[in-house]
Amino acid sequence: MAATLSFSCGTAVLLGEVQAGAPLIVLPSTPEEAEAARALAGDPAVVALDVDWDRYLSPWPAAGVFRGQHFTGEAPALLRAVLEEVLPWAEAGRPVIRCVAGYSLAGLFALWAARSCTAFARAASMSGSLWYEGWADFADSHPCRAGRVYLSLGDREGRTRNPRMRAIPEATEQERLRLLREGCEVTFHPEPGGHFDDVAGRIARGMGAQLGGNHPNKLE
Repeated sequence: MAATLSFSCGTAVLLGEVQAGAPLIVLPSTPEEAEAARALAGDPAVVALDVDWDRYLSPWPAAGVFRGQHFTGEAPALLRAVLEEVLPWAEAGRPVIRCVAGYSLAGLFALWAARSCTAFARAASMSGSLWYEGWADFADSHPCRAGRVYLSLGDREGRTRNPRMRAIPEATEQERLRLLREGCEVTFHPEPGGHFDDVAGRIARGMGAQLGGNHPNKLE
């Protein structure tokens, strides 16, 4: 049975065996989605964070993209809780390679976390919400602290009527170039389909990149 922690922002579920010297992936996700991705990625150790996405994955307050949606900007509280509550519990004193990953708004959180602290050696953002208002200005002034970064995006994700979300291909490319300028080891993997296609598979490929496996689209 997976170990579970109730913490200040939600629930953390530890999936897999944490081993000293090996990657431990922090993934905002439901435990079910995280487990499905793990099964495709060779069962790495993952801490799934089951939290309110619009509250805790948004880095600062911003208007939502759907009717009635509002981002409250409480990602700093989640990051602090991850560092002070979740990781000490999951690691139990074992030295690990800390990784952070996420899909969609969780992908934005992963990159924001990698630019906000020195805790994570690797980051992965799959179909990350880089259309988020103010992201480019933040990223330009906060260099990424993770040495290895994985990005992926579906080739149909820019085909939407929403003008903010339509900018995602350009925003992702700008983030890739920004990361390269900052000296990060960057992988970009184009995926077929739209935003909701093969989510578990896309997360699994991001996990695989964090585990150090070879990748056909690695950029030197």
